[in-house]
Amino acid sequence: ATQADADAASAAAGARLQADRLAALCVEAGRAGPADLPEAERLAAELRRLDAAIAEAEERLMGHVHGGSIASLEAEAAVIDLDTVGDEVRVLEARAADLEERAGAATRELGGLDAELRTMAESSGRGAAVDALDRAEEIRGAMERDILKYVEAKLAAEVLERAVKAYLAANRGPIIDDAGRLFARLTGGRFSGIDVDYGADRQALIGLRAPGGAHVEVDAMSQGTADQLYLALKLAGIGHHLDQQPPMPVLLDDILIHFDDERSAAALTILGELSARTQVLLFTHHEHLVELASRTLPRETLFVHRLGNDRPAAV
Repeated sequence: ATQADADAASAAAGARLQADRLAALCVEAGRAGPADLPEAERLAAELRRLDAAIAEAEERLMGHVHGGSIASLEAEAAVIDLDTVGDEVRVLEARAADLEERAGAATRELGGLDAELRTMAESSGRGAAVDALDRAEEIRGAMERDILKYVEAKLAAEVLERAVKAYLAANRGPIIDDAGRLFARLTGGRFSGIDVDYGADRQALIGLRAPGGAHVEVDAMSQGTADQLYLALKLAGIGHHLDQQPPMPVLLDDILIHFDDERSAAALTILGELSARTQVLLFTHHEHLVELASRTLPRETLFVHRLGNDRPAAV
């Protein structure tokens, strides 16, 4: 009995020790009791899996930083213009779609060649099948070369187009800038100037609406605004000519018929300024323009001559 009691006491002590260890494990795992330990073990296994996945992702990421660190990559990413990246992604997606379409066409053609190959094999024997296979491989190689050339040519054309646009914008003549300032005055500030849209196959004038500079094509302008644009270009060209050549009289015939009074007054003011450099003759049969000119221009600048009168009258 004494040995049995000793064995029982030892077993009880061992059980208490195991219970204490189990309680300690529960505390370490943040669990209330042993029944919760399987869940803790599952979460620990999931944590180990996630740690391994993070380590693998970091290893792949390090392969793209070319000797740098993940911290340096994060710093670069912080200054990336997401709008620009989005535009580039859309361009690349469009190219990928085009290449995918070409690859699909190539696959369909190869499928047809495979069918032709089987037909030849059945009807003409192995020699014809080998010839068809060689032909299919030649076509495959040629198509791969053509696709590569297409991509290179497309990229080169895009780079060249951007370079041409940048050069033309940087080196355009002063007439466009002068015309833009005149256009802003002629439209009473409703437009801030003009620009040139360098398209793929043509160049087109556009108005810059104020505020914001939204592009307005000539076809979308009213008749009066389009006339003001053309007048601005004409006057800028005349001013450029006067910078290099002796003055010549400027003759204008009813150029204000589509202008309201505000814009007519602006045009008359600009013509008055031009008259300090050369003689300006404006013909009109609209009496209200004569009255508007009388209110707008200085007396020493404006001279009115009515056809049929013997002599001009200063107004």
